[in-house]
Amino acid sequence: MMLNRFTRFLFHFQSESPSIALMTLCLLILATKSFSQMANGHDKYLGNASDPPIPASYSSYWNQLTPGNAGKWGSVESTRDVYNWAPLDQAYDYAMARGFAFKHHILVQGSQQPGWMTALDSTTQLAEIEEWFSLVGERYPDLTLADVVGEVISHPPSYKKGLGGDGTTGWDWVIKAFQLARQHLPAKTKLLLIEANIINGGPNFDQFIQIVHLLKEKSLIDGIGLVAHNLENIDTNIIRNSLNQLTATGVDIYIHSLDIGSADDAQQLALYQEKFPVLWEHQGVKGITLWGYIQNQTYQPNGYLLRSDGTERPALAWLRNYLTFPGTYRS
Repeated sequence: MMLNRFTRFLFHFQSESPSIALMTLCLLILATKSFSQMANGHDKYLGNASDPPIPASYSSYWNQLTPGNAGKWGSVESTRDVYNWAPLDQAYDYAMARGFAFKHHILVQGSQQPGWMTALDSTTQLAEIEEWFSLVGERYPDLTLADVVGEVISHPPSYKKGLGGDGTTGWDWVIKAFQLARQHLPAKTKLLLIEANIINGGPNFDQFIQIVHLLKEKSLIDGIGLVAHNLENIDTNIIRNSLNQLTATGVDIYIHSLDIGSADDAQQLALYQEKFPVLWEHQGVKGITLWGYIQNQTYQPNGYLLRSDGTERPALAWLRNYLTFPGTYRS
């Protein structure tokens, strides 16, 4: 109905005042965009992290959902064979009802894993890991993406021997985890390897690429997940160079847990204008997930984009305009 009204308006003014017609069209796009996710119409998603209850404003901004903690093994099965699926079910159902991409976070990670696993022998550990993967795959048949192993270098799990340990490659346990994910997760689910301090060209960069190649050789990996906390002081040339080298592996890149923070609105805006286009416009990046957006509900205290009273910080207003008119709102 809104479109029809504006269409008639445009036809009325088209011959007499093309400039007014163009201005009105721009206002129409902004108006319709404000009622839909910012990345609508793009070939990549812009999502966020949230555990239930999902904020009422969520679907006004984002078109991909990653539970922050609800999908971690330690959250689901903190006591052996006693499962708490409810928060993860709610997040999954929310995404499915809106046609959002949904990412499971995370299957294997050294932190926030069940404490009871450490007391088991390797054979039993493997059986428990396989059961965990199988349960996730059966319960969420439309899973879009899954973080299979996280912080592979910085925080390996205490039970990696159950997955084969270092083995002949040095990373046999990672390969085994991805083999199990291929076996038990839906065939259409993209399997990701995520790590911190890679996007900034950290000391583990070359080793991370080595693991990516090992997985790619066996057709086990679909995506590289780059933890992107605290990019404020990272030179954009370093970020771009890291993305270029990772893209050269032939594996898609997904930005994980992005937050750009400053207590000063103008500074946060300037940082978003500087950093975000480098990520969003890179050909290798297929999606970006921020890590919270509401004041007092973000990983980084000053990384919020929406104030607790519901008003937008300038960086969020800029982000919406930048995605509505690509190339126009760079600064």
